[in-house]
Amino acid sequence: YLLFVGRDEPRKNLSFAVRVLERVNSRFADVWLVVAGKIRRKLGGGKVVAIEMDDDQLAYAYKRSVALIYP
Repeated sequence: YLLFVGRDEPRKNLSFAVRVLERVNSRFADVWLVVAGKIRRKLGGGKVVAIEMDDDQLAYAYKRSVALIYP
């Protein structure tokens, strides 16, 4: 999975992360986007998962992700 840390607010540019996911999915269909934070809408055709994480969970997510999306 790709990891995005932040909430769904304009300054965080979550829509950029979704566009990245779409481009990656054109070659690798099994990649998901994990959002460490809250989102208020459905994104990414069902391939976006939002999870509120504590510090330990976030550290684990960083270690296990394929890439961090930091727009």
